[in-house]
Amino acid sequence: MIAPALPRICSFLLGVSFVAASAGCDRHAARSGPAASSSAGAQADAGAFSGQAEAKPLGGGAAWLNIEREPSLADLEGHVVVLHFWRFGSVNSVHVLPELATLGRKHAGQPLLVIGVHAGKLDGENQPDRVRAALERLGITHPVVLDTKFEIWKRYNVKAWPTLVVVDTHARITAMIAGEPAPGALGELVSKALAVGKTDGSLAKKPLESKHTDSVSRPLSFPTQIAVAPDGRVAISDTGHHRIVVTKKTGKVLSTIGTGMGGSADGAFDEAAFKSPRGLAWSKNAQELYIADTANHQLRVADFQKNEVRTLAGTGKKSRGVRDGAALRTALRSPWGLALDGERLIFSMAGSHQVWSYGFENKTISRLAGSGAEGKTDGALLLAKFAHPSGLSLRERQLFVADSESSAIRILDLDSNTVETLLGPGRKKNAPLQRPMSVLATADGIYVADTLNDKIQRIDADGTTRTVAGEKRGVFFDPNAIAALDQDRFLVADTNHHRLRVFDASKNAVEDFPLEGLEPPEAAGHVVAETDADPGTDGAAPVATEYTKAIGQLGPGKNTLVIALKPPKDAELTPGAPIVVKGRSGKDG
Repeated sequence: MIAPALPRICSFLLGVSFVAASAGCDRHAARSGPAASSSAGAQADAGAFSGQAEAKPLGGGAAWLNIEREPSLADLEGHVVVLHFWRFGSVNSVHVLPELATLGRKHAGQPLLVIGVHAGKLDGENQPDRVRAALERLGITHPVVLDTKFEIWKRYNVKAWPTLVVVDTHARITAMIAGEPAPGALGELVSKALAVGKTDGSLAKKPLESKHTDSVSRPLSFPTQIAVAPDGRVAISDTGHHRIVVTKKTGKVLSTIGTGMGGSADGAFDEAAFKSPRGLAWSKNAQELYIADTANHQLRVADFQKNEVRTLAGTGKKSRGVRDGAALRTALRSPWGLALDGERLIFSMAGSHQVWSYGFENKTISRLAGSGAEGKTDGALLLAKFAHPSGLSLRERQLFVADSESSAIRILDLDSNTVETLLGPGRKKNAPLQRPMSVLATADGIYVADTLNDKIQRIDADGTTRTVAGEKRGVFFDPNAIAALDQDRFLVADTNHHRLRVFDASKNAVEDFPLEGLEPPEAAGHVVAETDADPGTDGAAPVATEYTKAIGQLGPGKNTLVIALKPPKDAELTPGAPIVVKGRSGKDG
């Protein structure tokens, strides 16, 4: 099989800094309609700020989140500012978030401020409530401005999602990166700018405060995928809680898999750790559940005979360009949807805009479809282009793909080895989709979770589409998945409402799916393992008043375990108090 071509490099030359980005960016076009996409990303104009490198005002946004008021340039004086031009629907934009969080931890207490400049490609991406939910789901606590009219983008001449702009303590633009930054590149720029500010005395005495709302404790948090086993058991990706919930067909909880603490660890069901798991698929005998552990860039399996989790594929690191190879020695890039096809597990690789397969016998992964270039092009499997392929559904020898970024439903014919577009822009008889995240192919029709339209659509045999659930506003909010519960009833992951709903096609009715016995996880948050991380010496040590079980893995070499403490109700952390942390390593440590 031909190895996939690596996406082109995105780069930008600005003032004194030339910064090369790694693979992954999404071209922005003038927003008179949906922006054009490019797999290769943007090559920004090298003369964009020639002779004028002052930071531009941040006014004109529709709203500010995670901060009480819009900061002026005067407010930002003395700060090193990183502007993250992004949107929550861009997987490449999301890939940058862990590095931004790392910078925040490394430079805690210093005058470093990350500001997200969010501008959606689709109308649904610009709705404040939807963006606010995305911030909670993604764990974003820094200020974010909704630049719905691209006014700030135009001032900075930004062309791609994501783009990062570094502003120094004198409000001068020092660097611009279009696309995902090369490892360490952004950190070096920030460290240098802070060091220069310290040397010339321009650093602010304290950082500008942001203000975010803590996540609400709830039984289910941002469910994104559902799989119904042949015996009727229901598996749910409780993505916001970094765990899998398994219930009876009635909704009675049978088990939870994962501690609720985001991380990457194999082991018993109550010790295993995931990070934002999504895609699910049951084995034929329903004794194994396959899991796309998206933010860990891994494929996992839950074995119900041994009650343990093990890793099938991925190293736990994000790949910059995936190639065929041994599954456990090959880095993946945001695996998303799953479909079982005999002796192989097919999975969409959202981060590389491709569809791949895992062979159970030889334990290797291989590319099934997609050139790696982002777009919507039909034809031969390996030459076709996808854009953030998400949910998968296999019906006989046809694999249906919710190609979310192209707002289309694609079909991979596994006999003719071709790709065609079933539903999407440019097709007749179609209801316009907005970022569909899931597709379900049944014997009598195709059902689509039309995510940003908050609807369930059905594609009939003649190719026409119609809304079958969600016509009335408020029924769903960002539905991410649909699965068949029985012949006429379908389960829907009502993601931003943090619940599952049942759509009864025979009665044309929607009701809640009761989850009996489900409680929020005892642990919350995530384990951070960073090579050569510097915890810093600033800040006071709080009192730990509650026991927290954290499951995760620290790799070889120098590592830092970052523990975020949250006081119990009606209590607060006391600056200056000592802290004692007790821990043990391994099952018997």
